[in-house]
Amino acid sequence: MGDFLWQVIGAGLLLLTSRMLFVLAAIIDRSGPIRLRHWAEEAEGPLRELYARPARFELFRALLSWTATASLVIGVVIIFLGAYLVEKGQNFPHLRGVFHMLAIVPMAVPGLVLGLAYV
Repeated sequence: MGDFLWQVIGAGLLLLTSRMLFVLAAIIDRSGPIRLRHWAEEAEGPLRELYARPARFELFRALLSWTATASLVIGVVIIFLGAYLVEKGQNFPHLRGVFHMLAIVPMAVPGLVLGLAYV
């Protein structure tokens, strides 16, 4: 259990560190098309109006960043809980089956769609 716990902590820290590096890369303001500011400058309508008011635009960016961070943390918890239940959850056979099915579906559906497309 101790080794598994350290692996979970390490993977979580790795994901959070990569998230922070992406934020740092955005702060450095490198030139490239994948930035919110670029799309706001090129856009028409509501996004352009939002960008015209810097305080509201910064609030929008902050909310977007917090939403991304929250989904990262919640996703890590759900994924590792599911992996633990599938591998070690002999006491929870129903939950183990559900999480095993949820783990297999993302791999099975694209193959099923491609197979039916060839027919």
